[in-house]
Amino acid sequence: MATHYRPNVAGVLLNAKKQIFVAQRADFPESWQFPQGGVDKNETNQAAFIREMQEEIGLQAKDYQIISQHGPYRYDFPPHIIEKFKTKAKENTSRNPLKISKPVVLDEIDSDEKTVEAQCRNSYSRTAKVLNPVNFAKSDNFKEVSIGQEQTYYLCSVNELATFDLEAGLALGEHIEFLDYRWIEPQNFQLAWLPEFKQATYQQVFKDIFNISLKH
Repeated sequence: MATHYRPNVAGVLLNAKKQIFVAQRADFPESWQFPQGGVDKNETNQAAFIREMQEEIGLQAKDYQIISQHGPYRYDFPPHIIEKFKTKAKENTSRNPLKISKPVVLDEIDSDEKTVEAQCRNSYSRTAKVLNPVNFAKSDNFKEVSIGQEQTYYLCSVNELATFDLEAGLALGEHIEFLDYRWIEPQNFQLAWLPEFKQATYQQVFKDIFNISLKH
């Protein structure tokens, strides 16, 4: 069974004070992170980034300027989660032997991420509360399984008059990703806000963009 890293984009948004935008996840309220999302088939990374900013935080393309692009960065899902994905893919294949071209719900980020984070947080004795229905990752066919994500980060300058709408995705048939947001100094970001499998990526992103080593 083939494995792959699903393409993903994320935004590091700066205001006039050089503070960064972080958002509180709806499914794990103790978690704060950058807005991010998966790249659809036949979609460019930049097009996906513009779409995700609109869907997740209601930020319009006219309200920010892309300064630089960073990555790709990869992070792996924990082994026991990958095995669950493989099992699910095999089950779908056996149930649909003549429908190999049909996408399987095995990687519709952030759906598999909700599954992964719930599993990991349970493993680390953290509170796990999934508020949205969980799908397993989708792939181009039943023979592919995501083993992680390959992320491209966009550093952006946000206009002073920009507005945010965390419920913007509802009108597009999406669910709410974030409950709240705030602007913080880059050095004040806490790795403890993230599940362990994401921490190394964030550490490298902060080093590359801000020359900062985050504290654990």
